[in-house]
Amino acid sequence: MWFTVTKLYNTVIEYVDKSATANANEDSLLNCESGKRSLSMNKIRSQRGQAIILLAFAIVALVGFAALAIDGGRALSDRRHAQNAADTAAFAAALAKIHGGDFAAMRSAALLRAQSNGYNNGANPNGSTSIVEVNLCSDTGVTCQGLPSGADPSDYVRVRIKSTINTSFARIIGRPQVENTVEAVAYASDITPDPLIFGAALAAFQQDGTPFTGQGNGTLQVVGSGIFSNADTTGCPNGAMKLYGNVNYEVETGYASPGQICEGGSADVDETQFETVPQVPIPNFDIPAPSFTCSGTGQLIGNEYQPGNYNDITIPPAGTRTFAPGNYCISGDVSLKGTVTANNVNFRVGGAFTVNSNSSLNCSNVIIHRVGGSSDVSFNGNSDIHCSNITFYLESGGIGWNGTGEYDFTSPTSGPYKGLLVYIPAGNNQTVTLNGNSGSQYTGSIIAVTSSVNINGNSDTAGFTTQILANDIHFSGNATTVINYDPALVFTPTQYPTIELTK
Repeated sequence: MWFTVTKLYNTVIEYVDKSATANANEDSLLNCESGKRSLSMNKIRSQRGQAIILLAFAIVALVGFAALAIDGGRALSDRRHAQNAADTAAFAAALAKIHGGDFAAMRSAALLRAQSNGYNNGANPNGSTSIVEVNLCSDTGVTCQGLPSGADPSDYVRVRIKSTINTSFARIIGRPQVENTVEAVAYASDITPDPLIFGAALAAFQQDGTPFTGQGNGTLQVVGSGIFSNADTTGCPNGAMKLYGNVNYEVETGYASPGQICEGGSADVDETQFETVPQVPIPNFDIPAPSFTCSGTGQLIGNEYQPGNYNDITIPPAGTRTFAPGNYCISGDVSLKGTVTANNVNFRVGGAFTVNSNSSLNCSNVIIHRVGGSSDVSFNGNSDIHCSNITFYLESGGIGWNGTGEYDFTSPTSGPYKGLLVYIPAGNNQTVTLNGNSGSQYTGSIIAVTSSVNINGNSDTAGFTTQILANDIHFSGNATTVINYDPALVFTPTQYPTIELTK
C-alpha cells in the first residue's frame, strides 16, 4: 500500500520537475527569439496549470490511500478484536449457565467479559463506542444461524457487538466513522440428567422371546411409571410381554413394547394402556468399579475386625461383631451370623458373601464389591437387615434376598453411586432374586442388563422404590408388590456439562 502511494507521489513530483526544466529551456530560447515570446508564455502558463491540477488530484489520491491504509487497518484490527471479545463473552455466558445461573447471571457475565476486552456497551477507553447485546437464541426476534437440526434454541446464547470507531483521514472524504458488527453463539448443556429408558420402572432389554412375564395371585402396582419389554416377538399366548395369572396389574403409565403384549388367565389388565414403541439397543452403562486398596493383614481385636487383607471372615453362631471403618479385601468367603455392625466400610470379596439365617446386620456407607468366581451375595431367611447408603457392585456372581426376612436397603444419596443399589456389568449373567416380604423396602436402581431378575411377593405388602433394568424380568407373588418410580431416588449416569462455540 505505502509503496503504491510513494510511487504515485514520486511520479507527480517528477512530472512537475520536468515541466519546470522545460519551462526554463523555453525561457532561454525566448530571450533569443523575442518574436515568439507571447506564444511561449501562453504555453508555459498552460503547462503550469496542468501540473497544479495533477498535483491536486494526486493529493486527493494520497489522502484516499492514507485513509484506506490507516483507517482501514484500524477497522480490520477492531473487527478482529471485537470478534475475540464476542467469543469470550459468549463462553462466559455459557459458563454462567452450567454453574446454575439464570439469564440475568449469563448476561452479566457476558457484559463483564466484553468490558474486560475493551467493549463497555457504551463509550470505550480508545474513544470508540460499542453496543453489546446478549440474547438467548430462543428470544423473540433473535435469529441464530447454524444451529444443529432439532436443537433447543434456549440452550444457545448469542453475543453481538456493534463497534463504531472514529476515522482520521477518511473523514476528509466523507466517512467520519466506521462500524463493525460481529457475533458469537455458544452452546451450554444443562446438567439435568435424562431418565434412563424414558423412565420405565421395569425395563427388560432382551430383544426376542418373552423378556417380561407376570403370574401368581397377587397385585403388581407400578406407581409413577410403566413397564417396557424390548422384544419384537408377536403371537400370543407369550408375545413380548406375558401378563398372566390371577394378578391385578395396576400400572400407572402403561405398557410399552415393539412386540405384542399378551394377557391371559384371570389377569386384570387395562388394554387401553398398551403402546407400540421402537426397539432400542441394549444399553451399556459401563459404571466404573470401586477404587480402593487394602493395607496389611487384617485382624480381629476383641469383637472388632480391623481393616486389611483376609483369607476368609467367618462369624460363629450367636457372635456379635463390628467392622471398624476402612477397606477390607477378602480373597475367600465372608459368612456372617449373629449381630453385625458395619459403618463406613468397603468390602472386596473373591468368594461368597453370605448373611445367614436368624442374623441381624446394621450398616451404613458400605460398598460390597464382588470379584472372581461365580459365588453369590446371599441374604437368607428370618434375618433382620437394615443398610443405608449401600451399593452392591457385582463383577461376578448374582445376588439374592431369600426367605421371609425383613430387608431394608437404601442406595447412596450422593457420590458416584448415587441412587445405585445393585450393579451387575454386562457380561455377568447371574440372577438377581428379590423376595418382597412384609416390611421389606428396597430403594435405588438395580441395573443388570444381561441378567435375569425375579421379583417374588410372598406375604403382605413389599415396597420397591426402584428402577429395574435387566435382560428379563419375571414377577410372581401372592401378595401386593409396589414398584414406586421416583427419579430423585434412582441412578442416573453422571453427565458433565458442555459448552461449545458454534459460531
